[in-house]
Amino acid sequence: MSDIDRSIHAFPTPQAIARLMASHGPDAVASRYWFMHDRERSDRIRVGRILLGWDAPATPRVRASTPAQEAAAIETAYAIGEMRAAEVAAGMGPNGIRAAFVARGLLDMPRISGELRGRATQDSKDAARGDATAAARIESRRAHAEAVYAVCVAALALVPEQPAAGRPRLPEPTPALAAALAGFERTAVLAVFPTLPNPPAPEPAPEEPSMPVPAQPSPKRVVPPDDVIRVQHAETPSPKILAAMWGTSQSAVFTHLRRLGLTRPRGGVRLPVPVAPRSPDEDPSIGVHPLPGEPRFLGRLGVEDLALAIELARRAEISPMDALTWVRADAGLAAADAERTA
Repeated sequence: MSDIDRSIHAFPTPQAIARLMASHGPDAVASRYWFMHDRERSDRIRVGRILLGWDAPATPRVRASTPAQEAAAIETAYAIGEMRAAEVAAGMGPNGIRAAFVARGLLDMPRISGELRGRATQDSKDAARGDATAAARIESRRAHAEAVYAVCVAALALVPEQPAAGRPRLPEPTPALAAALAGFERTAVLAVFPTLPNPPAPEPAPEEPSMPVPAQPSPKRVVPPDDVIRVQHAETPSPKILAAMWGTSQSAVFTHLRRLGLTRPRGGVRLPVPVAPRSPDEDPSIGVHPLPGEPRFLGRLGVEDLALAIELARRAEISPMDALTWVRADAGLAAADAERTA
């Protein structure tokens, strides 16, 4: 019934109820406007006296918040549609923002919707029971209110003079304002200025001559220990699957399997054949190219073998092709030994 009475009766203007209060007293006001709450009648009388010029906009008591703080809290409440969250974001005490509204002669105070109030109440209950998701939603709403309040403080500071009564005056949503608020959270900026254009893109910095950057070595891939390689090869002999498990190439897999004597090298190996012994006049050292009867590795060398050839060429001061031949010959010997023991 209270809601019905408030819906069918017209609320008086602040000036009318202030004049009735001045001429006939509080009993007449309570009798005439019985469908209003006591706080509503008191607020309208106070605002009416301010609008009529009978009282100064500022209250006689010393306020704990500054005018700039109250103005930003008022605009925050309008932006998020809730007074208590704006009050907390501004660091004001309970009902401090209501006093700021009344002091400025504002009666259209934002009121939280029933849906949002119910959701906030349920989140509070769930968070008290240890629900981390509900606690995260509460923290997200609090952080959003604080971000909106920060935007309002910065925007109101761009207006040289603010009216003593009425709603605070925000700057016009121009590209210059977008550039000034570029460092704030975008969702908070749009909550205060829904039509604000995107901030202009920063001008590109002048190009500087690029300095040569030394080549960075590729990260070394991790290969399991030898005993693990043997076990995994026994379970999964496929080099393709092993390469995927180790995060490396199939060539590297073949290199380690060949080193451990677990498989034949790619391309096959020619095993040594009996040859006549060398004459005493021949050079006793093995030449760069394998001699007849020496095993030859015909497959593709792995990355580690190629790196070994490069290091050999540097240390022995021989050509890279000769170093590759030495490494290939060594790989052939290792593969031949593996085939004999297989």
